[in-house]
Amino acid sequence: NSGGGLFLKNLTTATASGSNQSSIKKLLQSDLPIAAVKLNKMPDKNKEKTDVVSVSQGGALSFWSLAGDLISSLQLNDAVIDLKTDFKSIIVVISRTSLHIIDFVRASVLSSFDHGWQLSSPPSAFDTDFHDCNIVLGHGKLFKVFHYGGTSHRVLEGSAPSDVSIIDGTLQDSDFPDGSVGVYNIRDLEGSVPLKTRIMPFQDDRSPQGIESYTKVALNSTVIAIGALADWVHFYDAHSGKYLREGTKISRKFTRHGLMPISKIQFGPTGSCGV
Repeated sequence: NSGGGLFLKNLTTATASGSNQSSIKKLLQSDLPIAAVKLNKMPDKNKEKTDVVSVSQGGALSFWSLAGDLISSLQLNDAVIDLKTDFKSIIVVISRTSLHIIDFVRASVLSSFDHGWQLSSPPSAFDTDFHDCNIVLGHGKLFKVFHYGGTSHRVLEGSAPSDVSIIDGTLQDSDFPDGSVGVYNIRDLEGSVPLKTRIMPFQDDRSPQGIESYTKVALNSTVIAIGALADWVHFYDAHSGKYLREGTKISRKFTRHGLMPISKIQFGPTGSCGV
């Protein structure tokens, strides 16, 4: 919470009234607020390994088991904003001025370097391609791709609107003001970050007008879904931008009060379905 407390709640044993206090474990009480907490989506069934990673705004990094035990800790002494981890080998921590690459197993700093900005709030984009050791930061209309390895790193810069994210490690998307979507290859680090394709769904005369600002995007390694309203979602080839198909129409009973903008599109784990 904002007062520096960190609690772990077992939703299986928790009651609606909250009277079952045994379902809540207090992990931490810090003098500084918690900047970020990450929970492993595939936790250790024995509750012995690190499945929770937290960091305070002062840079106190903590590794917890689901049993509530502190496995290890590390003090970064930096004004931390957020963190990302694969719960296998790497933790990436972003502060107001720097990026820290942490060895997940040894709880030690592998490298630290300036990202080039003075951030007072979370960046518009912060994603990590752990497989290829890339970090993408977006701030305003600029984004940077940091390729880290050992104690060194390389950086490339590009320009795009503020919504930038990594999907499947090789692609990132950005929503332009006109509702169009750009796809970049962030693993091509030999020159400038290349724009693979730009999809412009609202250039079609059949598309609804005035909903461009509602655009939401999801993509995997092959398909990109672009939508704005519940009954207006379309699929494209993520590499060529070729139109593939329209999303399934929803039941009229969900639109009797009018169509509302969608808040998010997300593919299922296998990529064969989405919500």
